[in-house]
Amino acid sequence: MDNRNNSGNKNSGNCNSGDYNSGSCNSGSHNSGHHNSCNCNSGNYNSGYCNSGDYNSGSCNSGSHNSGYYNSGHWNSGLFNRNSSKLRIFEKETDLTMTEFRDKYGYPRIYPILAEYKDDKLVTYEYKAAWQIIWNKATDKQKQWYLDLPNFDPQIFFDITGIDVREPKEKFVVSSLVGKVATVTIDDKTYRTIIIKQTN
Repeated sequence: MDNRNNSGNKNSGNCNSGDYNSGSCNSGSHNSGHHNSCNCNSGNYNSGYCNSGDYNSGSCNSGSHNSGYYNSGHWNSGLFNRNSSKLRIFEKETDLTMTEFRDKYGYPRIYPILAEYKDDKLVTYEYKAAWQIIWNKATDKQKQWYLDLPNFDPQIFFDITGIDVREPKEKFVVSSLVGKVATVTIDDKTYRTIIIKQTN
């Protein structure tokens, strides 16, 4: 095997900066998987330790996509789970696991891009600003994916992304009364005067 670009020791893979890796692109040590940033993983793309699954940010998981510990199930953020938990979406529990959600809804239609190159310069964006940029470019179908999510809550969506999809509320303000005549202001614009009927 051609072992190249290793900065660590006793690696049989490529592009490793740790030691004793048989996989590639590891910055940790004792990994037999690939693209791990921590140690002792036999899976791939783990930032935790001692995982035999893939894409874990927690440790000692034999399942995949876990941010918790000691899970043999998938998509868990807790400890010692053998199955997949139900998803909380918009702060309410659903009856869907992540796998069931992906089967039904697919993957997100758009992602906020926090950094990009423009004119050979790296430009970074704040999270909500990035959401606004990508939302302005999105198609109606892409936007609808988010609006159709279980438990969709426009206020929560606004608080997290800065995107306001709430129905506009008319502000009906009577700014002055002269006898039985009033000036009516709707959404900060004065439109007309009306007669106010006196009630008993």
